[in-house]
Amino acid sequence: MDFKKAKNRKKSTKFGRRNTDIASRMSQDSTEAKFMKIQERIKASLGVYDPDGTGLVDNRYFKTLVYALHRVPNNNQMDDMFETIQEDKNAEQFFVDKFEKMMVRVMSTDRYKSSSAKELEAAFAVLDVDKKGYFTADEWIALLTSSGEIFTEDEIKETLKMTIDPETETFVPSTYIHNLLVDENTH
Repeated sequence: MDFKKAKNRKKSTKFGRRNTDIASRMSQDSTEAKFMKIQERIKASLGVYDPDGTGLVDNRYFKTLVYALHRVPNNNQMDDMFETIQEDKNAEQFFVDKFEKMMVRVMSTDRYKSSSAKELEAAFAVLDVDKKGYFTADEWIALLTSSGEIFTEDEIKETLKMTIDPETETFVPSTYIHNLLVDENTH
């Protein structure tokens, strides 16, 4: 009788260990797939700014790349991120591979991730005091230059290109949020 119990206990331990090994491998495969997907997103974004494959990107595009990957650190955090990849403070370009490694770390931990759709809608609702559901280009520029972290002239130009509807010359937050989330989910 005791022999049967011992044999059954040994079997259950053996199968338990096997299940744990399988679960561990599945988790590892899932993690590797996540890292590969993150690397693909980063490489796709970098390709626009390094079309010749030189492995170097102009420093001016650092913030744009970080934002394109749906990360929104504040200015101090952005400066810290840039310093981690920049070897020479006088260099006008940064290395793609260093950027990629840094962004894999950032994105795999969901660090600096953008807000949810509900949070963004609530924030824009506070700014939309007239409850129009949109901002004129001038109103939008005024907001970008007067509250929160102040945008540089280049950042304003980039933001306007991405947000202002050329036909109506307005910024519609709901459309922007939708496009932002669709873009984030397809990458």
